[in-house]
Amino acid sequence: MPTDAPQLPVEPEALVRKHESRNPPVNRILLVAGLVVLMMVVCQAIVWRMMGNLARARPLDKTMEQRGIVTAPNLQLLTRFPAPALQLNPHDDLVAFRARADAELNSYGWVDRSNGIVRIPIERAMDLIVERGLPFRSENKPATTGKSSLELIRERSEKP
Repeated sequence: MPTDAPQLPVEPEALVRKHESRNPPVNRILLVAGLVVLMMVVCQAIVWRMMGNLARARPLDKTMEQRGIVTAPNLQLLTRFPAPALQLNPHDDLVAFRARADAELNSYGWVDRSNGIVRIPIERAMDLIVERGLPFRSENKPATTGKSSLELIRERSEKP
């Protein structure tokens, strides 16, 4: 049965070393690489030419405002988002943040005036805890729990 592949003689030394007897044909590899580069250049030229033709055929879209695209007077798109607020001096910002936090932690003030919730200094809060003590549960009493979330939802849905 004839084969299409050419039979090249194999040197006995190549069979012993178990590798090819000759280098692959470089001219075919270079030909394929050149064709790939040529194809890339041709595709780039085609895209460049098409973009130029499309820009000349349709220079200005008159329906931009109807479609909600906002442009500036010079037909540039407006910036829709503000510039980021960058931290120019991180050390000074940290010092100011810590000063504000210390002022809040060591002064009196309103947290929620309508509900009567106030803020007191940490030292005063610790003194009140020492004076009044913390709430605790007696060991003999079982823990009392309220209704579960599911029970509360069912009650709410049953009310008219």
